[in-house]
Amino acid sequence: MRNVIGINSGYWWGVAFPMIFLGMGQGLIIGPATVAGVAGTSDEIAGAASGVVNTFQQIGGAVGLAFISAMVNGLNGADVIIDQAQFWMVVLAIIMTVAAINILRGKHE
Repeated sequence: MRNVIGINSGYWWGVAFPMIFLGMGQGLIIGPATVAGVAGTSDEIAGAASGVVNTFQQIGGAVGLAFISAMVNGLNGADVIIDQAQFWMVVLAIIMTVAAINILRGKHE
């Protein structure tokens, strides 16, 4: 069976189309995550709380990239590397979704 989206499918299916979803996902999560991070803080520390949220977003991205890079280290062939990297990105996305659902299920004041 032929892959529709992948390294050999051309720019539009392999890059542009997935980037639309990436942009939409970031747009839908970055703002609410920052709002949730500063919710309930006093006006004096709201800027610091926002900075902490943004710092952890940057650290999470770096750690995620390092994890994925470690998982595909030593593989040969660009198509194999990209397929495995995408697999591990989906695994991390599922783990983070489960974590977020569990956080939302907890008690909030």
